Amino acid sequence: MDLHSKIKQVIRDSGLSVPKFAALIDIKYTTLNSALTNGSKINFELVEAICFHTGTPLSYFARDTPTLSVVEHRPTNQAHKTAVGILDSAMKDAYRNIVNAGGGVGLEGFLDWWHAHNGRLENFDTLSNFVDLFDEPTSDSRYIIPAEIGMESLATRRFGSECTDHLRETIRGFTDETNSSLLAAHIKALEAGEPVLSHISLSETLRSGQRFAGEYRRVLAPVKLPDGSRMICNFSQALRNPSI
Repeated sequence: MDLHSKIKQVIRDSGLSVPKFAALIDIKYTTLNSALTNGSKINFELVEAICFHTGTPLSYFARDTPTLSVVEHRPTNQAHKTAVGILDSAMKDAYRNIVNAGGGVGLEGFLDWWHAHNGRLENFDTLSNFVDLFDEPTSDSRYIIPAEIGMESLATRRFGSECTDHLRETIRGFTDETNSSLLAAHIKALEAGEPVLSHISLSETLRSGQRFAGEYRRVLAPVKLPDGSRMICNFSQALRNPSI
């Protein structure tokens, strides 16, 4: 099944009209409608938005065989067959790249873990090495406060953080604008009560004095501890090679 057919099937299963589905995934109707035209280019951010807002596994779009019950679409000419093959191949490559960028844990796997445990911080061993945990912000917080770092998390690998204190020092060295944005994002995730996905551009001076510039995909997810307190779990993936 080609990528266009898979997206249309997800929309049909939602029971929504195309305009309402576009609103659900926070994509302009014109963008979605254009993407649904057979042969048009599918932007990966569109597929990512569909997965995030509908819970559709990203692997559904990357696999050769559909997991949903649909009528198989068969291209009627060689040019169309070639185009479909290129799109499907690109999606598979993108999926593999995302998994690799997360150091062995993919975005889908992280979200599956969070939803499977309803945000409770348990059965965390397989993920703990790839995420950072932050204390819940207070009303007078000026910075986000790292409580525990993963030794394979993006912050550890890109910022050279060797321990929680190093990451805390790095964050406090960021500009007021960046720290305000980070704090607001953590508060937003707590208020939402569920994972919040965003794309971030960061250009800052690290504690080593080096400049860091990079773009990344970030999921901030509120997690609950056994005593009822909350923390923020940060799972991030590099979108392109950083300049440092």
